[in-house]
Amino acid sequence: MACSAPISEYNNQGFESLPGAEPTPERREEEREKMASSWKIHNAAELKAAAIKCTNGQMCNPSWIAMREAYKKNPAYFKGQKKSSSEVQLIQKYGDKFGDRGILAYELGRVISSCRWGYTAGYLTEEEAFAIMLPAAVRIQKLYKSWDDYVESYFVGRRFWNPQIYDDDPGRTIRVQHLLTVDPNGLHKIPWNTKLVYQPTKPKPQGFKWPWESSN
Repeated sequence: MACSAPISEYNNQGFESLPGAEPTPERREEEREKMASSWKIHNAAELKAAAIKCTNGQMCNPSWIAMREAYKKNPAYFKGQKKSSSEVQLIQKYGDKFGDRGILAYELGRVISSCRWGYTAGYLTEEEAFAIMLPAAVRIQKLYKSWDDYVESYFVGRRFWNPQIYDDDPGRTIRVQHLLTVDPNGLHKIPWNTKLVYQPTKPKPQGFKWPWESSN
């Protein structure tokens, strides 16, 4: 759940429990409205489809990869193009640093955030949410070497996806990034290489296996 901290803290929500705050009927409707307006998600099926797409890096990352390759081949073409100036600046600064992984941090972080919201909205059970979140978190842990590395990539990806969010209040993103990576009460209190397991609040039925568990 800590992998959803960038957007959770940005929205003044906690990240130490699945719902982040007490789940109430009001919060349920609020999350449903947000998911419908921001993500075009109205039910469990749409949420799961979006989560799969993000887990596979097929939502925002292809645009980053394509622009990075185009810029490397012909950087002069992008000069003076106002529409994509913000995106190009990000490619210039972070393209080589992020390499082939691109902005997967943002894609995978969205998976975990959407599952938490989906749980609060009543679209996912706790078990369903963790069945989707855990593989995404494992991939994040393999792709990035630290919280600093992950959080930086997440916010670059978010800015690439929607520059207007950053432009409206750049200081807010900077403050949240500082809170998560510099403040001693931020993410560093959780070791990066923490073993990722799911401890259900209720015992699972005898013989039941999660998708990530070995069949042996």
